Amino acid sequence: MRLGDGALRALTTIGAISFLAAATIHISTFLPVSGEPFSVAQFVLVLPMFVVFGGAILAVGGRRPRIEIPRGGLGLAIAVLVLVLFVYSFINFFITRLPGQPVSLDGSYYFSAHGARTPISREQYEEALRLQVRLFTGDILLFMGVGTALLFATLGAPAAAAAGGAAIVIDLQRRRMDMSPRARLVVGVFGVISALVVAYWLLLSGSVQGDAPTIWVVGVIAITLFNVIRYWRWIARGRAESPQGRPEDKSRR
Repeated sequence: MRLGDGALRALTTIGAISFLAAATIHISTFLPVSGEPFSVAQFVLVLPMFVVFGGAILAVGGRRPRIEIPRGGLGLAIAVLVLVLFVYSFINFFITRLPGQPVSLDGSYYFSAHGARTPISREQYEEALRLQVRLFTGDILLFMGVGTALLFATLGAPAAAAAGGAAIVIDLQRRRMDMSPRARLVVGVFGVISALVVAYWLLLSGSVQGDAPTIWVVGVIAITLFNVIRYWRWIARGRAESPQGRPEDKSRR
C-alpha cells in the first residue's frame, strides 16, 4: 500500500496536533491539578497514535525514502527532539511507578493490587492518577513523535535531497546511514550523556531499592558501559575525521 502526498500531509498534520495535545496533558501532570479529566482525555489520543504511527510505517515501507537531516533548521530540530523523546520515554517508563491501581469507591480512595486494597488520601489518589497519565502519555509522545517525524521526512525527502549539505543521510533503500564528522561527534556525545543519565535514574532514582537483585545492578552497569564505549568510539571517529583532527592539518599550522 502506497500513500499519496495528500494522505501524508493529512497524517502529518494530525500527528503534529495530537503530539501537542499529548505534550500539554503530559506537562500538566507535573502540576497540582485534578487527574480525573486527564485520565479520560489521554485515551482520545490512542486512535490518532495508531493511525499516525501505522501510516508512517506504511509510508516508509512503501517509499523507502532517502532521509537527509540538514545541518540546521527545522529538520535538525525534529531529529534532536526524537532523540530526546527516546531517552525521556525510557526514563519515564522506569521511574513512574505505582503500588497499585488508584480506585475511588463510595467516597473513599484505595490502591488496588491483586485484589488487596490499601486506603489512601484524596491527595494520594490525585497524585496516582497524574502518575498514570504521565506514564501513558509518555509512550504516546514517543510513538506520535516518531511517526510524525517519519511522515515529515518521507514527505520532504525530495526537497531535502535537492538542498544538499546534510549532516546525516539515512538511505532506507540501501539500508545505509552516513554521517558527517561533526554529526558523528555530536551524536556520540549525546549517546554517552544519555547512557549515563539513564543509568543514574535506573540505579538511584527509584528502580533499584535496597533489596534489589544484584543481577539487575550488574546488568544496568554492563549495558551502560557497552553504550558508553560504543558512543565513545563514535566521538573518536568524529574527531579523527574532522578537519581539526587530521594530522596533515595540524602539521600545516
